[in-house]
Formats: sequence, structure tokens, C-alpha cells
Amino acid sequence: MLGAIDLPFDALNRFLPARRPERRGLVGALLLGVLFGVVASPCSTPILAAIATIAAVRGSALLFAFGLGKGVPLLLLGVASGSLALVRSLSRIGELALLGAAAYLVWLP
Repeated sequence: MLGAIDLPFDALNRFLPARRPERRGLVGALLLGVLFGVVASPCSTPILAAIATIAAVRGSALLFAFGLGKGVPLLLLGVASGSLALVRSLSRIGELALLGAAAYLVWLP
């Protein structure tokens, strides 16, 4: 780009075919895509690996928080409804609260 090294690319053009290949369509596109993937892989793989790692870390943290938000209320109500079984008058309220919490968590997107 700065002209410090002069590479004679014009001399290399004589080895290239003068006409376009006749093969077109899906097979030609597949072959060109495979060739491009092999050539571009060393350049794009480190960036793709970094993006995938960030997505995996953030995704796992979000899934962990989502699981806690879904599971802890049901776990607490399950424990509380077991202790409410000792008091017969309040056991029906514990069962209804557990069913209500389960229905609410199913209703959430």
C-alpha cells in the first residue's frame, strides 16, 4: 500500500484462466463457500470464539437467574405448605397458594 514492496501481480495473471468457468448453481456456490470458509477461517475464528464465549457466560448467568426466579418461590411454598399441614385450618390455604404460584409461573412468558 505504501509502495515499499513491489509485487508483480500482472505476471501471475497469465496462470489464471481467461474465461469464466461454466459450472454454476448450487454446487458451484457450495464449492465457493467451502473455499471461502477455508481461507477466511484463520481470520474469523478467534473473533467468533470470543463472541461465543461472551454469549455463553452471559447466557449461563441469565439462565441461572431465570432458574432461581422460577424455582425458589415454588420451593419456599412447598416447604411452607408442608409445615402448614400441621394446622388443619391453614393447610387448604397452603395448597391453594402452591397451586396459584405454579399457575402464575406457567402463565409467565
